[in-house]
Amino acid sequence: AQMAAHIGRGYSFAFHFSPDYAVPALRAYREGFRPSEYLSEPHAILGVSVMVSESEERAEEWARTHDLFWLRLRRGESSDTLPTPEEAADYQFTPQEEALAQSSRNMLVWGTPEQVAERLTELSEQLQVDELIVTSHIAHHQERLDSYRLLARAMGVEAVATD
Repeated sequence: AQMAAHIGRGYSFAFHFSPDYAVPALRAYREGFRPSEYLSEPHAILGVSVMVSESEERAEEWARTHDLFWLRLRRGESSDTLPTPEEAADYQFTPQEEALAQSSRNMLVWGTPEQVAERLTELSEQLQVDELIVTSHIAHHQERLDSYRLLARAMGVEAVATD
């Protein structure tokens, strides 16, 4: 953040990796920004992991897959596939794993289109970012596309992704 500010470049922060450091990093960037030949004003981007569904129940099932995904990352387990809702529902979290999984929810925005759009708008305003980059760890390709389309519609952006 300080380097980008010092040389007058844009800055992107990965909220979906480390939400606790978003405020100080983006504040340091904005406060330290020096105009350059590249940018006359700061330009901040926030990367966010999202899961959007028409129903809160399905969004919660997807969020549970995020819990399992994050737990596996923390344990150093690698996989070529993302957990499915069925796999996450079958997994028996220990109390310690459950606590770790629940703490990971701070880096995830999930819910109905309206809920997610509201939370992303809040984050954008709170952190004073100019753009959002979203990612989603939904195992099923079509459901991931549907999630992006629902989000785009809720945010007033025309979705152009094809199947």
